Amino acid sequence: MKQRVVDTPVGPITLRAFESRDVEALLEYLYDSPEDFLTSIGFDPDQFPGRVAHSEGYHRMIRMRDEKPEAERSHLTCILELEDQAVGMVALVPDDGEPTAHAHFHIWNPRLRGRGLGSSVLRTALDMLMQAQSRDEAFIEPHKDNLPMNQLMKRCGFRFLEEVVFEEPMTLSFPANRYLIRRSELAAK
Repeated sequence: MKQRVVDTPVGPITLRAFESRDVEALLEYLYDSPEDFLTSIGFDPDQFPGRVAHSEGYHRMIRMRDEKPEAERSHLTCILELEDQAVGMVALVPDDGEPTAHAHFHIWNPRLRGRGLGSSVLRTALDMLMQAQSRDEAFIEPHKDNLPMNQLMKRCGFRFLEEVVFEEPMTLSFPANRYLIRRSELAAK
């Protein structure tokens, strides 16, 4: 996956592949963020495997990913980098046996949330990831009460499909809004 740079109100954000050097910043987000914030976006910190096990798992995932040709990598993550610091991520996780995938978007640095970088960064990162995975459609399912994320979905051109119950490992079961975007729509805006 080739990196891209997106101009944002907080400065240029470099979008690049998730690497071992990013694991600690991700773990800081997961383990050092206030628990009420994590639960408000659907995480269940009680289900986290522990910092060391989590770190080992991410490093193992990166090694396994890097052993495959890019076209065969099933789970890709794009890091958001500002001034040589990893500040967030967009991940695209394929739905087993389906042409679709689920997107995840997190801005790790709380000082950058609500600053206007989401729309252009999310659209560009999804375009990169969908192209790398040859995906035509992506779903994203923010907590229905996460108003900033739901507003971002509309600004990015995602179409609301339905309310669902979101369930994944390390998350609470929570009411979510399911949105869909097609790759052709990312290029059109």
